[in-house]
Amino acid sequence: MAVTEKTHPQGARFIIIGASTLLGKEVKELLEERYPSAAIRLLDDNSVLGQLEEAGGEATFIQSVIPENFLNAEYALFASTPAFTAKHWSMARAAGCSIIDLSCGLLDVKESGIQLYSTWLGPGLQKNRPPDIALTGVASPHPAALMLSLLLSRAAQAGDLQSSTGTLFRPLSDIGKYAMDELHQQTIQLVSFKPLPKDYFDEQLAFNLLAQYGGEAKLTMKEFVLLLQKQMRTLLPTEAMTPALQVVQAPLFHGQTLSLYLEYKSPVQFHAMVEALSGEHVQIVPPDEPVPNNVSTVGLDEIQVSIRADAARPGGFWLWAVADNLRIASLAALDCIKYLAISRPSGNIQ
Repeated sequence: MAVTEKTHPQGARFIIIGASTLLGKEVKELLEERYPSAAIRLLDDNSVLGQLEEAGGEATFIQSVIPENFLNAEYALFASTPAFTAKHWSMARAAGCSIIDLSCGLLDVKESGIQLYSTWLGPGLQKNRPPDIALTGVASPHPAALMLSLLLSRAAQAGDLQSSTGTLFRPLSDIGKYAMDELHQQTIQLVSFKPLPKDYFDEQLAFNLLAQYGGEAKLTMKEFVLLLQKQMRTLLPTEAMTPALQVVQAPLFHGQTLSLYLEYKSPVQFHAMVEALSGEHVQIVPPDEPVPNNVSTVGLDEIQVSIRADAARPGGFWLWAVADNLRIASLAALDCIKYLAISRPSGNIQ
């Protein structure tokens, strides 16, 4: 199949649904950086209508999510909540847009036909996946699932991996503005010895770690863990590689952090671990350099990884991995755009 140059996303017309979200803003910035000639339209819910933004160097306003605002666009990127995506995706489908779901909201909507896509790893998800002219959109994996799966699939190349256990420290930027606002208010109230707002988490998060939210919280930890595990079963070469996973809600505004323990059936050399984990999307931090943290990784494209052999177990290794979750999600979205540009060309098929 030969396609015209219009299949290239440079100069394409994009819509970002959830433009006021942290992820929406990051996606917009990356699109402007990589595709400076692209046209970008910003949509969101009624609470932020008319909010002044900048797109492509020009002032613009956030518009409402209505059918006519999807017309003449080639790509619709959903960067809001799963519920918001599930409510409005059909407008993009009806307008003929290629859908990129960054919210994971369409994976359980059977009639959408949306499935995970990534060029980073996984069976059937590789860069040589054949174009599909009938494809109407794809979903990008959650950045935590993508980070875990990438590290595990590479670690398996260093030796016979027996088991893996991880603790993921979830940032508030992965949840949204309401969660960040509540932590901010809790911190202010706590140092002022005043009652804490707990509308979102139903627990004190300020100066605290949560392995579970309160019973009246707006979200559940179990649902998030199940989402990650389900995606990893798709991304990883075998279901048996899915790790035992504990998610901890950290009082951090930004950056996902992972402590991952790997145990091999027989001893593995340190240099073999470094060689296996190195490659695209991963930066190994040498032992004599400071370990990565949430601040040092802001704005970086790569997952920063520090490796340490377990002192008591010859076949054991600890990985400390940190990444800018919004940046990782946005980069993965670009991969989806490039694939859809080939699969669903806007020019004439020859």
